[in-house]
Order: sequence, then C-alpha cells, then structure tokens
Amino acid sequence: MEAARIRAVAQPDYAPGLFSMLQRITAEDGVASLYKGFAPIVLRQVIFGMVKFYTFDSLTDALFAAAPALKATVGSQLLVSFLA
Repeated sequence: MEAARIRAVAQPDYAPGLFSMLQRITAEDGVASLYKGFAPIVLRQVIFGMVKFYTFDSLTDALFAAAPALKATVGSQLLVSFLA
C-alpha cells in the first residue's frame, strides 16, 4: 500500500485507481516491490513506540515523585496519565 501511495503522489497519472495501480506495479516491478519500504516503516514505528512509552513512564514517575498523594485514588492516577 505504501508503494502505491508513493507512486500515486509522484506520478498522479500512473493508474486511475488503487487496484489498477497495484496490478501495474506488480506487473512491472514484481510483488516484492510492494514491500520494499516495509522495513523502514516498521523500524520507524518501533522507535516511535519505544520513545513514546519511555517518555510516558518517565513523566508519570516524575509526577508521582513530586506529588505522592496522587497515587491515592484511581481518578488522580488517570489525571496523571492524561497529563503525561
């Protein structure tokens, strides 16, 4: 799908629709060409997820360390999660 999206942006007149675009890409470049950009996309998502969870965990730890009373109720814990 990413290969078709990039091709549609780069060459708007390449094919009239998504299905015909996928067929043409497959016929011209092979099925493997549809997955050429898969590894960088997955790597980007993994790195983003790791940074996001590390940041969230660090912020919640800092907020609970600054105000330990926030651990008392579920509502305050949800508020800290929302703020982080």
